[in-house]
Amino acid sequence: SRRFDVLGASRAASISEDALIMGVHGLAPDVDPLLRNLADWITKPNWEDAQLEEVRKRILDRWAHIGEQAEVLSGLAFDRLISRGTPYARGGIYSQKELKSVSRADILALHQKYFTPANSVLLVIGQFDPEVLRPKLMEAFGAWGGTAAAPETIKLANDTRIPNLGPKEVLVINQGGASTQAQVVIGFPGPLINAADHVALEVGNSLLGDYFTSRLNLLIRDKLGLTYGIRSEFMYRKDLGIFQISAATQSASAGKLIRKVIDVLEDLRKGPISREEVETAKGYLQGSFALGLSSPYRLAARWVAVRQLGLSGEYLEKYSERIGAVTVDQVLKAVDRNFALKKLVVVATGDAKMIQKSLKEAVIST
Repeated sequence: SRRFDVLGASRAASISEDALIMGVHGLAPDVDPLLRNLADWITKPNWEDAQLEEVRKRILDRWAHIGEQAEVLSGLAFDRLISRGTPYARGGIYSQKELKSVSRADILALHQKYFTPANSVLLVIGQFDPEVLRPKLMEAFGAWGGTAAAPETIKLANDTRIPNLGPKEVLVINQGGASTQAQVVIGFPGPLINAADHVALEVGNSLLGDYFTSRLNLLIRDKLGLTYGIRSEFMYRKDLGIFQISAATQSASAGKLIRKVIDVLEDLRKGPISREEVETAKGYLQGSFALGLSSPYRLAARWVAVRQLGLSGEYLEKYSERIGAVTVDQVLKAVDRNFALKKLVVVATGDAKMIQKSLKEAVIST
């Protein structure tokens, strides 16, 4: 951190079940020290035992307090339910016991196996001459070696802690405490990002719950006053697509919110959808997409995410054009084909007694 701070640069790292991303952002004249420091950071695992224990302690401390955070509890439960039967079901951290067992030797072995050039993509965005930069990259990373390792996955076999929800059933997590607030997550398995319906579904989701005048916000937030904000989104992993709606409400109104959300989903699937709604959604998506590419760092993050999901650079190049070409009929057909309401997963975290009472009033099982 000090090395990058001296250069007025920043660094970031993020981890998912599919990939680890590490990057730096700094001034073009500082490319030599930036590359040297980046190469050291990636290729030289010089962590000390004390550092590992400090990080482990911080993670365990966060896990020890997730019972106090309704949003985290609901998100974790929903993720495990929606990914049941896939390698993603275990999550990044499966248990505190597992985390405590990880040693420095385990981490070094993982680094040696997966941190290799054959298993990596290096992306540079900014102002530079490729012919000048190429030898600098080779100088920084040329001695780095290793073969591409096949990824290993652990598939959970009938984990009894992940319940099988029946149709129209809700998983209720009792948070207890003095708060009457509840966090609700609703969703279903979705198609992968490379599906033929992808851009049409992006438009359908946008008009459903991606901005303040979307259907969910106009009804659930503005008309009924059940929440300060509600949002829907498609999330993509390499081998799993997820559709999710999330909102905070009072525990006593959780059932009503869930009932109304399901009604909106069913109405969207049946239609009609107006041309005005579709055009508004398309404009919002195109504007948001352009804003997401407005800096080298944002462009790099988008490009890496697209590559990680197995797509080519054409996805970014043609995205706005493809969104602009979407029709009302395409949105209707895509929603009808892919909104798997029979596979709906619903999680509500808060005061269990109040939530269950509200669900019975809304005629929903728990």
